[in-house]
Amino acid sequence: MTAKCPCCGANIGLRDNIASDLPPTQAAVYRALAKDFGQYVKTQRIASRAWADDPDGGPEFAAMCISSAVQRMRPKLAKAGIVVESKQWLGYRVRDAA
Repeated sequence: MTAKCPCCGANIGLRDNIASDLPPTQAAVYRALAKDFGQYVKTQRIASRAWADDPDGGPEFAAMCISSAVQRMRPKLAKAGIVVESKQWLGYRVRDAA
């Protein structure tokens, strides 16, 4: 989702508040992906970011939790103009819908 800058008219991303509209696991996965917006992030890195504060290191089957969270948040993010893509061996990425 974008808006126009009042000074120069350039597109400005409005991604900061999206995570607040998602359930906790989806929000954690989105934030982990958004740190490298537009770049692929491996599942292990997403897990370490999403559950960095968890003393146990996150869920035992983190890859499955991430996959499930991505599937559930795709339609919500699409409404905000953001696409979640996956690519085997590379991981997931979030980008603006073009």
